[in-house]
Amino acid sequence: MDLLIQLAKMAEEAVVSLKKAIHDYFAGASLEDHVNTTIEFERKADELKTLIKKTYPKYKFTYFDKGDFLYFVHKTDEILDIARDIVIMLDMNRVEGNIPEDVIRDIGELLENVMVTVRNTVRSVENLKLLAESSFSPRDKAKEEQEIRTVFYEEREVDTVSRRLGKKIYAMKHTLNPVDVVFLNKICRLLSKIADQAEGITKKIDTIL
Repeated sequence: MDLLIQLAKMAEEAVVSLKKAIHDYFAGASLEDHVNTTIEFERKADELKTLIKKTYPKYKFTYFDKGDFLYFVHKTDEILDIARDIVIMLDMNRVEGNIPEDVIRDIGELLENVMVTVRNTVRSVENLKLLAESSFSPRDKAKEEQEIRTVFYEEREVDTVSRRLGKKIYAMKHTLNPVDVVFLNKICRLLSKIADQAEGITKKIDTIL
């Protein structure tokens, strides 16, 4: 569980780094350092996943079913992969023309909601270890259920903002290069996908409870 928690925290760090990359992107700054950072995240995550896969089979007694545990690893890895893909995409293309301030603001709101979703998912993973160690005590179970409800709520907020953004972005089809319209929408959809992966983790935790 400790290794899984480390991986989850690394995913959270990757999303925080992604936020900085998106801020710099709209400010017109270079993303080279962000690309290098995300590649380093990927390298460390791969090392950690290898260690998890080598270590887990050695334990005769584990907190959870192997399938559930590997599902957590897979979904967490997906968050890291998507964050990497977004940074690389941003480095590959610069949107031509002016992006309305309300669109940039909505992208910031979407990213903030995604960050909260991931942050609370990490807390849920941490609480899961405490919950198992306490033999699923009512107090710890209630705390975990509250964390899960928070993630579900934030993921719905992500969907709401994402739909609003999609409409605004496609409304720019006459003022922006069509490729850039598709590009911006793809970035927003990938951001939403990060929240989907986080929600998938908490849904699995919910079934364990």
